[in-house]
Amino acid sequence: MGRNLISFIKKNKNSIVENFALIFTAIIVGIIVSVVAQLLIIAAKNIFQFLFLNDSFSLRANIFGFDLNLLPFLICIPASLLVGLLLKYSRLTRWYGPADTILAAHHKAGTLDLKGGFVSTFASFISLSGGASVGIYGPLVHFGATISAFLRRLKFMPKIQHDIIIGSGVAAAISAGFGAPIAGIIFAHETVLRHFSLKA
Repeated sequence: MGRNLISFIKKNKNSIVENFALIFTAIIVGIIVSVVAQLLIIAAKNIFQFLFLNDSFSLRANIFGFDLNLLPFLICIPASLLVGLLLKYSRLTRWYGPADTILAAHHKAGTLDLKGGFVSTFASFISLSGGASVGIYGPLVHFGATISAFLRRLKFMPKIQHDIIIGSGVAAAISAGFGAPIAGIIFAHETVLRHFSLKA
């Protein structure tokens, strides 16, 4: 049995090394994406709570018998202006989201616009902090994919299939954002990868 195992390892050495590199890279991507995603979520939540749910930080007015806090309205305006200026000066033609992630995972080149991804994530962060009705799911999905695509381009990273790395980033972002690791894995498989191979 020992000889059979040794001969199996010798025959499949490249495949074994590739699989260990894949697992190691996916773990690194998962840790980085989940830490950064958690920081963004915590920061946006704290800023929102300070600006909108803080009784000592309010601007109240009585309009037609209604006691209104005008501060949210005054905060939404500069936040929206900041997002508009960000779009103008970054010279992006549009914002990027989950659809771009799915396209990159299924495209042979597997490229994501890193600048567009990071700027879109920052714009979502400003919008969330400023009280805009923006969900966190879309920005998290694209952010996870953008980080993983960025890490894949680094010279010291092993060359691994782009869809697997993108899927790892998406699963980590969803897991960190919602505290649901199994849901993150299932979501990445069903929505981004769309196949259930052993390697995936």
